[in-house]
Amino acid sequence: MSRDRVFTLTETLQALSVEVIRRLWDAGQYRDNTWLRLCHDNWFAVWAGWRAQLSMRDVDLQAEQLVETWSQQDDERFLFTEEEQGDTPLGGPMRLKATCIDDDEQP
Repeated sequence: MSRDRVFTLTETLQALSVEVIRRLWDAGQYRDNTWLRLCHDNWFAVWAGWRAQLSMRDVDLQAEQLVETWSQQDDERFLFTEEEQGDTPLGGPMRLKATCIDDDEQP
């Protein structure tokens, strides 16, 4: 199922109904109700797709926040530079970026 799928009003209402039914059941209410069981069983696939889409939106948001955090941290990490005297046959100074070292671990 595509993450960009647009649910119709009917499908959204079905998914919300299943969500309410499941929450009622989790609270121990209406477990023996035949009509709720039928609605749940018939609309479960719609609910599963709807929940997956909601979860993936949340995952996408978290991924964007992580990428933003990591890009900000890249600027704050250590940059070791070795300056060479005289000619540099390889084209300049060697640099090593150590992203695994914290400030507390520095000698």
